[in-house]
Amino acid sequence: MIRILRHYPGLTISAFSAFLILVALGTWQIKRLQWKTSMIAGIEHGFAAPAIPLPRDASLEKDQFKKVRISGVFLHNKEIHIAAKYYRGQAGYYILTPLKVVGGRMVLINRGWVPEEKITQKSRAKTLIPGKVTLEGIIFPAFPRHWFMPKNSPEKNIWFSTDAAEINSYVGANLPGYIIQQISPNPGQLPIPLDQQVKLRNDHLGYAITWYLLALTLAVIYFLFMRNEWKKHGCIPGT
Repeated sequence: MIRILRHYPGLTISAFSAFLILVALGTWQIKRLQWKTSMIAGIEHGFAAPAIPLPRDASLEKDQFKKVRISGVFLHNKEIHIAAKYYRGQAGYYILTPLKVVGGRMVLINRGWVPEEKITQKSRAKTLIPGKVTLEGIIFPAFPRHWFMPKNSPEKNIWFSTDAAEINSYVGANLPGYIIQQISPNPGQLPIPLDQQVKLRNDHLGYAITWYLLALTLAVIYFLFMRNEWKKHGCIPGT
């Protein structure tokens, strides 16, 4: 068998590398499944619980998915547009607006979704609430940057992730490491806030099974090929 393997070093290395990659992708999807399951449970619990005042020392570590009530003044001139977001199949943006909380600190509020044609403030003037507002929301993680995600364009106000350094520079404040996803309705029906009946897709188990099956298929094909070569070279006694 070792003699046969020596005839196909490139094939063996490639097959083994591909096998490890497929297994790694399956394992990553299992971890994503655990994360998504925990996230869904946390969101459901947060929606069911009564709103509490936003703790002064709020953090993701201890307050993720809690429902909070907060008052302050929106800084509409520092509004942030998160691109490539869909609502019922329609492309649009999330509108993130800094809220200056009573007491001086500042937090970032995801006010909700708007269609592409409503991205400019001029097209939705009624959404620019002046003065003090009180709203309820859920403490969420910020939007992380994933592989192959485009870079943010602060100069165009087109964002794909909430990189802390870029966001703080754009807003001119040191924001906390979380976002409050608003659930209170907005005037004029826009932006559309987080739906309290939200149903998050959780297909990671299916993806994991697919990657693992591909790894198994690759292993079987490689084994059958090598076994056939072994037979042809008379390495199996009695063949």
